[in-house]
Amino acid sequence: MDEDISNMTIGDAHDSVEYEKIKKHIASITNNTTIQFETVHTSRSGKQIPTMAVVMKHYDITSGEIHYSMKALDLTEINKKTEEVKRLADIIDNTEAIVGIGNLEGGIIFLNRSGRRILGFSESEDLTKMNIKDLHSDAMKEKLEAIAIQEAMKHGSWTGESVAVSRSGEEIPIKQVIVLHKDKHGNPSYLSTTAIDIREEKEAAAKLANANEDLRNLAVHLQEIREEERVEIAKEIHDELGQKLAVLKMESAFTEKKLIKDYQIKEHNFQSINTLIDETIQTSRQLYNNLRPTMLNELGLVATITWMKNVLMKRSDVKMHLDLSIPEDRQFPEAITIGLFRIIQESTNNISKHAHAKNIYISLSEADNTIRLSIKDDGDGFIPNEIDTKMHHGVLGMRERSLAIGGSFLLDTAPGKGTHIEVVVPLEQH
Repeated sequence: MDEDISNMTIGDAHDSVEYEKIKKHIASITNNTTIQFETVHTSRSGKQIPTMAVVMKHYDITSGEIHYSMKALDLTEINKKTEEVKRLADIIDNTEAIVGIGNLEGGIIFLNRSGRRILGFSESEDLTKMNIKDLHSDAMKEKLEAIAIQEAMKHGSWTGESVAVSRSGEEIPIKQVIVLHKDKHGNPSYLSTTAIDIREEKEAAAKLANANEDLRNLAVHLQEIREEERVEIAKEIHDELGQKLAVLKMESAFTEKKLIKDYQIKEHNFQSINTLIDETIQTSRQLYNNLRPTMLNELGLVATITWMKNVLMKRSDVKMHLDLSIPEDRQFPEAITIGLFRIIQESTNNISKHAHAKNIYISLSEADNTIRLSIKDDGDGFIPNEIDTKMHHGVLGMRERSLAIGGSFLLDTAPGKGTHIEVVVPLEQH
């Protein structure tokens, strides 16, 4: 049943402090008018309930009696929402990011404290006559209109890099998000943006790029020195050791004939010496060709790859399959020729020694002013981060050689799936 509250007074629903405040409000009301104020009701259980009270004074001219009516709205949930909004506003105003709100035409409605500081505006300055596009560079204005805002209107948001412009004209690189907000009927209502200043990030990236470029130039210089040393050593092997071995072979043959004739020594006694000399000559040739094959300069890369195939298949059981769509007489810049040759040399050596592969597939092609080298094998494969130091240096060396000639290096491998290396070199920069 409904409880009879006819004998209760307003004071019964409030503590003494609030009741005194209410009495003062009521005393100020004139006949047949209302007053609105916030107060705190106290429930029977003692719970404090914030409310918005509206009190009206009624005067009966017939009886002369005065009555009061009160309506109260529970503010508990409203106050919670208000506190949430205050907290959010405090976060927005104290974040390092730029936070702004604009209407659908781009007019600025709000710009937070950080946004004003970064862009050079005071906290009290009226920005409502400005447009969001006024805070971006000329190039970005077109991008904002044609891409960013259109993307946000169509898909709800846009994310990308942009360039803001401060009041002093300084261009500030930013990462920016633009979000479309809709009303309760689903109609576009306004746009908000959040952006972070990435000047330090850009500067650090530029310094890192410069450092990498310096290291790459150093690597190129060291490779050039190494190639020059290889040429010198190969020349010495060819000119000095090769000639002396040839003379030694002739002297041995002359001595052999003389001793057989004069002292009746049997021919087979010299076979081991001649065999050793022949093997030494062959070894010196291999060293010479490994250091710098003469055909690399004389006949070009394509012919040298074919020669490498023949040498590898004589030395091991691995079969090499070539797909060389470039004419044999095609000559590339020396840096590219040497770089690709060394990559093939390093890769095939690794495959024959470590991969347990049966087949190597090498393709070399040229199209759209770009050279593409592909090296595949059907060997063991490996996990790139778990290879030993020597092999890691080999892969790193191939990557550095690719970058040194302005190319890209792709390594695709996994245990049991073989290995695929692809090098792509644009020719326009050579």
